[in-house]
Amino acid sequence: MLTNHRRAFWYAMVLLGALLFVLWAVGRHPAALAPKTTLPFVGVFDQRMYDFTDTIRVTPLTWLFRFLNVVGGGIVTIPLRAVASIYLLARRWWRRAGAFILTWALSELLLTFLKSWFHGVDLRVDSWISSGTPSPPATRRPEPRPRWPWSSRSFHRGPSAGSGSGSPWRSRS
Repeated sequence: MLTNHRRAFWYAMVLLGALLFVLWAVGRHPAALAPKTTLPFVGVFDQRMYDFTDTIRVTPLTWLFRFLNVVGGGIVTIPLRAVASIYLLARRWWRRAGAFILTWALSELLLTFLKSWFHGVDLRVDSWISSGTPSPPATRRPEPRPRWPWSSRSFHRGPSAGSGSGSPWRSRS
């Protein structure tokens, strides 16, 4: 573990500063204006990376990333965190258990607040249960997209026929 606590404190402060910078750089903008950001190059870079990765469709990679999506999701991590908390409490490691549970709770609260503030979504349970939606709006699945969205536009009609969707075959002129 870290033996120099002063250095660890400064590492934590640098990470906190980086978090605040990223939150400021992205900014709070309506979803209709995406990828608008406070610093324009951030939104441009984000859109380019999204367009590039969206053109990569390899079935084994899709399976891998879907698996990782499940493993990293709440269906796996929440029970795992609960088991870890119970283990720490059973071993009577009170400080470790307290730090772990406090970090878990604060991270969930901070993420919920930031999601609702940045996306302008009301995350109160009564607001989405009364509206008849099965989940908060920020967690709804998007409409399914075609498997190869670029194949009918750019590839079959030539490189100059791209519709500006970030296809690697679009004209560079």
